[in-house]
Amino acid sequence: MNTKFTITAITAIAVLLFSTNAWSRGGPGGPGGPGGPGKHGPPPHVLIQDHAAELGIDQATVDKIVAIAKSNRGDVMKTQHSLQRERLALKQMLDMDQPNKAEIMRQVELVGGARTSLRKLELSILIDIRNLLTSDQLDKLRRMRRKIMRKRKMRRGRRGGQGRAGMPPGRSMKRGLDRDSGQGLDDNWL
Repeated sequence: MNTKFTITAITAIAVLLFSTNAWSRGGPGGPGGPGGPGKHGPPPHVLIQDHAAELGIDQATVDKIVAIAKSNRGDVMKTQHSLQRERLALKQMLDMDQPNKAEIMRQVELVGGARTSLRKLELSILIDIRNLLTSDQLDKLRRMRRKIMRKRKMRRGRRGGQGRAGMPPGRSMKRGLDRDSGQGLDDNWL
């Protein structure tokens, strides 16, 4: 039982240290930060603002969407910074010559809590935005986002190099999921 707990804890630590979140990297205007493109494309409010006419979204709705994003920006940044602090603390604990297992396990819980808080905040914002859009507008937005993501993958493929986890560019580690169907964590922001 103790071995099972240790393996689970090590796996949890590895996942927390090496996982990424679309909005948890970078700062304002930087990659993944509010106002900047992350690995999942631009934030929804930026995409909507830039393509409102194509999506059939009136200016009043665009203004409400931008207001939602701006009003939550401070909370998002604060929560991102909290997550980064907790990850850094965990990394420092793991880098010690004689790490304290109990302290590391407590820190893993803090990292997990900060990550959950960030995800809940992001989803709350996205739900607020989605509730302002019609089904037709959401469908158009999803198609537009998939098109943007395909272009980004194509550009990455032309540059050469390896994709994630050493896979060829354009390949996905999400086996069994249809990337164009809107399934999977990468597509749940809308």
